[in-house]
Amino acid sequence: MSNQSFFRNKGSKVRRYGRLLNVTANATLAIPRNCLVKAIYFHNRTANAVTGGIKVGTTNGGVDILAAGAVAASAAYEYPSLLATGLISATDLTLYIQAVSAWNSARVDVVVEYVEYPRDTYDIPGLNRGA
Repeated sequence: MSNQSFFRNKGSKVRRYGRLLNVTANATLAIPRNCLVKAIYFHNRTANAVTGGIKVGTTNGGVDILAAGAVAASAAYEYPSLLATGLISATDLTLYIQAVSAWNSARVDVVVEYVEYPRDTYDIPGLNRGA
């Protein structure tokens, strides 16, 4: 059994959230290592839609987490991560949150939901480590 499978089966994961408020231009958000991005939430606080939607990736211009999530005027959205069943990050991640075409004067709150897994067996309470 791989370490990732072992940790997933132990129930020691913790749900966490990263937040960016009033985003009006391309931005980045740091997610710690040993985490798995589960969902992205957007709340557009203006009457201007983000032209082309918003993409989220682990590289500048990338779309490996969200390809093009529509963000209409004065609306809220939830999108599952394209990586939700993927691998747990072994290093810290920088998420690039970018308009597909243009921000169009929109002001968007962004929340990234992720699950943090133990970094090693010592982070799992009550695990019998033997003699």
